[in-house]
Amino acid sequence: MEPRREAYSFAIAEEPLPWDTSLRIALWASSDADNSKAYDAIAGTIRELTAATASLDARAKAETVLEFMHRRFLRGYSDRQTRVDTIVFSGQFNCVSSAALYIVLGTAVGLDVTGVMTKDHAFCSVRIGIDFVDVETTSLYGVDPGSKKEFHDSFGRATGFAYVPPRNYRDRTPIGRKALLSLILSNRSADLESQGRYSEAVGLAADRWALLGGDGGTGREDLVARLLNYGTSLVNSGNEPAALDWALKAVSQYGEDRRWDNFTHSAANNLLVKHIRGGRIVQARAELGRLGPLLDRSAGRELDRLVTDAELVEAAEVSVRSGDPAIFTAKAASARSAAAVPHNRIREIEIFATLKYTERIAREKGWAAAYAETEQAIARIGSDRKLEEALRAYRLNRIAELHNAFARFFNSKKYAEAYDAAAAAVAEFPDEPRLRTDQDAAERALRSVGR
Repeated sequence: MEPRREAYSFAIAEEPLPWDTSLRIALWASSDADNSKAYDAIAGTIRELTAATASLDARAKAETVLEFMHRRFLRGYSDRQTRVDTIVFSGQFNCVSSAALYIVLGTAVGLDVTGVMTKDHAFCSVRIGIDFVDVETTSLYGVDPGSKKEFHDSFGRATGFAYVPPRNYRDRTPIGRKALLSLILSNRSADLESQGRYSEAVGLAADRWALLGGDGGTGREDLVARLLNYGTSLVNSGNEPAALDWALKAVSQYGEDRRWDNFTHSAANNLLVKHIRGGRIVQARAELGRLGPLLDRSAGRELDRLVTDAELVEAAEVSVRSGDPAIFTAKAASARSAAAVPHNRIREIEIFATLKYTERIAREKGWAAAYAETEQAIARIGSDRKLEEALRAYRLNRIAELHNAFARFFNSKKYAEAYDAAAAAVAEFPDEPRLRTDQDAAERALRSVGR
């Protein structure tokens, strides 16, 4: 994204530019190829044009230059043909390329020519007396649009009028010769972007920025826009690492700009989410640290919450697998201390981890162990609706398990064993009526058989 070296040498050329410097800039902006033939073709007409206008006043010169330009070079309007060298070889032109050529030819015959830019158009302005008159360079009769121009035959007799309607140039901005010539680069850059050639567009925008002196005006606005567009094309192709590397390089070279904030936030978020979904939590944390200089405070906090949340979930999963709740507890304490994640979210993950762990205990050690572990967890971290529901479920499952053990003995008429099972169950849950009923039934059965 480095500007071509010629941009810096042209940047120091002082306004108002002489015609030959304007021509060299126009051709350099038009192409990075050898444009000596185009230069010679245009420069070769200067002597002829100078002789033809030598005795004319400023207005007549302005009209003669425009007529000469259309007769000698311009053949047909093409909306996107912004290059001056192409005018020489094909005759195709648009407002920018024709205005650039008019600056060269008009300056060469002594006119005070400057540029004018609107949102979607460019043209020239020529000093005539104490006033500046617009020159719509895309029209043969474009000097002072809105005025009538009388035609004469070879005997000097009036034969009619030509009339170019005035245009409503809204938001017009007078610009210097160099600034108008720089629009060649701007238009070429926009054309490349329309073809999806974003990296090439950046090069031309960098040329324009350097040509305009590395200013903070339109050149910088255009450059940052092109840099962002290329970065966005990388994000859209799913290459967030390259997009963020591009942003780091661009900010390092051309300075910070608030327009990068949304881009870097979005790209960094996408990248971190990909790492997290892929289980690469450590890599996500490292990437966030690397990208820190690109992120504003708000984005940095938000993305830190994203990664910390993933670290908490990972710690919870490790705790469940290892059977060591302290792993999560330590991470949760760190997150609470740093206020990196809302307390209610930490609590939510804590409850989730506890439930997963008790489910594992239930599978591996049974309902009684799961019930005991859940009771201990509630005592340790406090009550919660989901934990209470799990505790009730484990209790009911354990009671059903105890009752079924009693029932197997009782139904097999092993009343002594049934009584022992029921007594043990009541000792475990003394306030459970169903188990007391089992014990009473076993006791009656034993009496009935004389024991």
